[in-house]
Amino acid sequence: MNLYCDATTKNSDLGSGKALGFTLVEVMIAMMIALIGMLALGSLTITSLDSNEAAQERTEAVNLGTSIMEDWIASPTDALPIPSCSPALTSPLVAGVHTACEPLASTVKVNYDIYVTVNNPYAFMPVGMPTGSLPVSRKLEAGLRITSILVDRTNSAVLYAGTNVGGLYQSADSGANWVKTSNIGYVGINDIKQDSFGNIYAGTDVGVITNQGALGTWIPKNTGLGNLTVHTLVIDPVTPTTLYAGTNGGVFKSVDGGTTWVASSGNLPTNITNSTVNALVIDPVTPTTLYAGTDVNVGVDPYSGVFKSTDGGVTWSTMKATSPNNVNALAVDPVTPTTLYVGTDVYTATGTVGSGIDSYTSPIGWNVAVSPNDSFTLALTMDTTSLVMGPIPVSGSRGINMLGSRGKGAGVYKGNALRTWFTTHSNQAQRRIYSIAIDSNNPNVWYAGSDGGVLKSTDSGVNWAAINNGLGIVPKEKVVTISWNHKGKTHSIVLTHISRRPY
Repeated sequence: MNLYCDATTKNSDLGSGKALGFTLVEVMIAMMIALIGMLALGSLTITSLDSNEAAQERTEAVNLGTSIMEDWIASPTDALPIPSCSPALTSPLVAGVHTACEPLASTVKVNYDIYVTVNNPYAFMPVGMPTGSLPVSRKLEAGLRITSILVDRTNSAVLYAGTNVGGLYQSADSGANWVKTSNIGYVGINDIKQDSFGNIYAGTDVGVITNQGALGTWIPKNTGLGNLTVHTLVIDPVTPTTLYAGTNGGVFKSVDGGTTWVASSGNLPTNITNSTVNALVIDPVTPTTLYAGTDVNVGVDPYSGVFKSTDGGVTWSTMKATSPNNVNALAVDPVTPTTLYVGTDVYTATGTVGSGIDSYTSPIGWNVAVSPNDSFTLALTMDTTSLVMGPIPVSGSRGINMLGSRGKGAGVYKGNALRTWFTTHSNQAQRRIYSIAIDSNNPNVWYAGSDGGVLKSTDSGVNWAAINNGLGIVPKEKVVTISWNHKGKTHSIVLTHISRRPY
């Protein structure tokens, strides 16, 4: 038997037919070469597909982790979110608990493992603090958001910074270094005010505290307040022993320096007893005139929004604006007190109704959307340095209220003579701002409290620098970890609310 393959061509151009003979060995060698080439090409193709698939999985993991982190940061109560997963999750994520999730818009169909936590998650409140219904151990759910700042009017080098869950910090060197006030513990500090005598009052999650204890220690002054959350405080500039507190149960008033408090929530039907009062401001010329800003309370109190009292809080009348938005901050023009600035965010029932800053000028009425629209405005103060333009409103924003645009628009803003607005957040762009303070002894020095600590500007907001030494921001930061399995190998990405970048 001849061990070869026979191939014959009958093409006349080639002349007579001719047999092309190949031995079996030659054929086998050719087949092996071809097979090796195919395997090499297939391996390259499989490797390429595998790499592309892994890259898609990582991209999806980053998107999932970023969405969770942004929702977590954007929550005013630091509540953990409910990711859009299949099958659908019915409750928010829980810190320290693993949750399986396949994103609804998944292109790679991978089950991701979500794990959320905070560094240094537990801290204890010292004995003797007004804990009320709060547990002795409080979870630090968000790191240290700077919710309030005060520059001591008697010594500008002394600063106070209140945090959302970390208590109160103090600086004696204009913010270069911070020390935690030891006997306050880990209570939320929502507002800090100072009277003309130098006494300091802080509105907390469990009432009012003041530095009038022995050797300047902080003591509670809550008789009549109970354990209400105090969101805001104002002090009568003429009679500094008269104070007002905005709470989650209306307005309260003290005429003895905070020793005792009585409800000052007005008359029916415009009664703000059932409203959460986020902001209070007092007319500097006529201190019996006050304004209160509340959450929208549709169904309970149709007059919620902005209230005014002309008799020191005995009675209140509604000043409801055209847009039914929650009111977070108020500021009165110190030169023209008939002009009121109102910082708002969107009430959930109204969807994307524009929020930001409105103004009210008596007797003209409301001018809606004085500031950039769709911005959660949480802080307002007045810059009085301009002799030409007069007092200029300065605002702090948590960002835009539009789906898919979380965080954009966050920062510090100020107006000009035409009341148009521009950002001043400069090199600290996109920081969510919760409080602003201007040094009354040096109005070029501004401080802003953010979700990343304290910022300082020495040029009226043109440039900013972080001043966080001693604040302990990083040890209490939020962490989101997303893990998944790719062909038997575990991959993961980690995001933190400080870095905002996966690693």
